[in-house]
Amino acid sequence: MIKSRLMTLLTFLLFSVFNTPLWAQQNPLDIDIQFNHRVDDRGYLKFKVDGKPYRVKQPELSEDPFSGYSASEARVLKKHFRKNMREILAVLAKSLDSIRLGLGTTYVINQNISFKKAENNYLSLKQFASRMPLGVQADILALGEKNFLTLQQKAQEEAELTLSQKGSIIIQQILDSVYQNLWKQAPMIAKANEFGFIASVAPQFLFGSGKSGFGGLFEIGINIGYNSDTKSLFIEVFKNIESFESTLLKAVASTGVIFKTGGFVRNQASLDSRENLINSSKAGISFYPPMIPGFSSWSSEAFSIGASSGLTLPPSPFGDALTYQTKTHTESLLKLNISMNFPFIITIQSPWAIKNAIAFKSGFKQIYRSLTKSCRHTFL
Repeated sequence: MIKSRLMTLLTFLLFSVFNTPLWAQQNPLDIDIQFNHRVDDRGYLKFKVDGKPYRVKQPELSEDPFSGYSASEARVLKKHFRKNMREILAVLAKSLDSIRLGLGTTYVINQNISFKKAENNYLSLKQFASRMPLGVQADILALGEKNFLTLQQKAQEEAELTLSQKGSIIIQQILDSVYQNLWKQAPMIAKANEFGFIASVAPQFLFGSGKSGFGGLFEIGINIGYNSDTKSLFIEVFKNIESFESTLLKAVASTGVIFKTGGFVRNQASLDSRENLINSSKAGISFYPPMIPGFSSWSSEAFSIGASSGLTLPPSPFGDALTYQTKTHTESLLKLNISMNFPFIITIQSPWAIKNAIAFKSGFKQIYRSLTKSCRHTFL
């Protein structure tokens, strides 16, 4: 089981890396995308990627995400948002389609776990009802049996589906989730100038219940992507520290090493200025959904989503079934930029090194001033 999960992650990563240079072409995706921007009567936006149909549920927005801009600015931003949104969904759909059977296997495992849990809950409910008065007992049993039979009927219907069809269910869930998050960060997506793929490893130790807990993970990873403003490919090494924030479960506990791979989009401010270099670290949120070996992370400047699994206790797939949210603190350690325009200029940036050098210089000055002041008082 662990081997199959790691192979799924590796497949997703390899597909992502091999598609990274496509961002640099005139048609950055080289994917046939057909979008109908009109929402149908059931509230779905339909599109095709390489001839395969997909759909996403249109979110119910309480207000226009571009309401804070002038009419002309909002018009331009909405155009850019639609363009970036199409490309993000297309890359994600094609990437997920490449591991459809693996996702189908994951769906089968998770559904078996859910059904077994529901069956145990039903048996516990029957034991509890046996200790109640007859009238109350009948009501409890009727409600419990109705819920269990509904779940049993659903399981029987899904048993007839192929692995590919079950994989399609997870793909649909992921696309819906991503589309909802894209709208929540619509202005950032519209202004995004960097797109790429992520691979990382992270030792993890956390425990929590409700909104109380401790621990998290320490992640080291690589971003490989394309900057549309500078027309350059980049390879970036980063670190990310996550701390437990909350869970919807009664309690969660996990320890081990997890691996992540996925895609990201972000509005990357220029790192040419000293101020931006010093303030390169970003705070955000990561969410690990229930029953799906994946993650999604977002901040005011970036959004990422992908697969997540590893060597943990409880082991996969039980560890993947846990759901929780963490606070993130991401910092760029080293970034290599390769211009796609002749003569292919290569530049190196290290916000982490510059920030620490500035801090060291400031501390050295304070020590020097303190020593010279002390010497003057001693010898003069």
